[in-house]
Amino acid sequence: MFVKEANVIKKYFSRCIKKNYYLTYFCTTNYSNVMKKILFSTLGMFFTLSCIAQSYDYSKYLFPDVKYKTLIVGADANYINPEQARQFNSSRTIFNNSDNISFSNFNFSRKKNVYDYASLAFRFNTYENSKNESKNNIYVNPSLQLTRNATYYNSKNQYISYLVDLDNYYYAEKIYDQASTKSLSTYLKTSIGIGKGRLENVSVLVNAQNLMKDLQEENPAFQSLTENELFSLANKISQSSYRRIFDQRKYSKALIKSIHEWFEENGKSNTLEQISLSTTIMDYLLLTPYFYRTNGKVKEISLENFAYHNNSSLYTDYTTTQHAIRVKYQNNKAINLKRQNNFSTELKYIFNKDWDNSDVKRNLSGPYLISNYTWAYYPDSRNYMSLSPSIQYSYATQNKNHFIRPAVSFDYNRLFQFRTSFNIGLELYQNFKSDTQDEILRNSNLYYLAGTNLKKTYVNFNIGFRHNIF
Repeated sequence: MFVKEANVIKKYFSRCIKKNYYLTYFCTTNYSNVMKKILFSTLGMFFTLSCIAQSYDYSKYLFPDVKYKTLIVGADANYINPEQARQFNSSRTIFNNSDNISFSNFNFSRKKNVYDYASLAFRFNTYENSKNESKNNIYVNPSLQLTRNATYYNSKNQYISYLVDLDNYYYAEKIYDQASTKSLSTYLKTSIGIGKGRLENVSVLVNAQNLMKDLQEENPAFQSLTENELFSLANKISQSSYRRIFDQRKYSKALIKSIHEWFEENGKSNTLEQISLSTTIMDYLLLTPYFYRTNGKVKEISLENFAYHNNSSLYTDYTTTQHAIRVKYQNNKAINLKRQNNFSTELKYIFNKDWDNSDVKRNLSGPYLISNYTWAYYPDSRNYMSLSPSIQYSYATQNKNHFIRPAVSFDYNRLFQFRTSFNIGLELYQNFKSDTQDEILRNSNLYYLAGTNLKKTYVNFNIGFRHNIF
């Protein structure tokens, strides 16, 4: 029986490898460019990896209800003797003070997902400047940020969501025998949308599966967990991880103890050594940061608004607004322990206006499209690689200018062992535009980009290696 099963598996992977060979051969024999050979060979590798069998159905997993609040208060002050400060640089700080208070609230359940954040900060600084021999110069910088991001679901995963984000920054500087400089910047972003579906966080689920795999390697008698047992373990880890224990040592002990209790309650501890279970939990849940992974589909239509105003004593007041209608589709698929496929696309129609700018080219409107697909592969819990092709397109109806940017990026990170790591990143993109004058490139944070040299090919490359000798 085992021979028959082995032959079936052999045929299955032989078929995958053969398809990979034909794909790579077709691409490399029709294009002589070396970069294209590398690119399509990489695509073939990802295609082969897609033939790995799936052990668990991640689409059935539901992230547990979690509530999490924080209130953080901080203050610091520093004084330097003026005589000592003069030994450093031309702008010599004598006294500086920084105070801040922040509050965050995270409430996740099947019915709602709410995140609140508030921050109030204040900075005060006095300094001397040797260039103009000024003394007792004063710098003041208070800031306020308020954010609320909420989504409410019904039983069919239909939802309504809204976002309110308000940021205020005030800056004032008084230089000796000179007029004060003052500036106030205000950012306001709002959105409201309706949609269907949700992206389920399966990061802890995948990490629990890695934990189970490690336990099996160290304890051959340990049986694999069923799907329901794996889901239950992941929920136990998630709920235990959000405990508010401020002493890190006590938090670690409480987390390990709660996972031990789960194994005992489910009759899984009789084939495990206590030291093996404890060290594995410590490794995966406390020492190794896990990769963020999600599973699910989302369809949404929303209305976005953005406003920015700057009031300065040195420059003319500046105000800009953007309004956009957005349609978005996202499909993230956690294939198995080692593979993740993500696809997202969104189409916006944006209206941009600079209220104090007489140049009509700045008051632009038009469609904006961005699509991205990502293949990600995780050899183990500490290593991953990803390949991401994408395309952006925008069109300005006033001057009939268009902008197109196809791109592809590749990332590879590997931790060979605790003391040796390696990472590499490559990005290639080509800009196509209809003229060499002012053009718009819109994205989620900045809706337009002005430039005169956008029509060209770019290559970004980074590589890193680290080894701890002792």
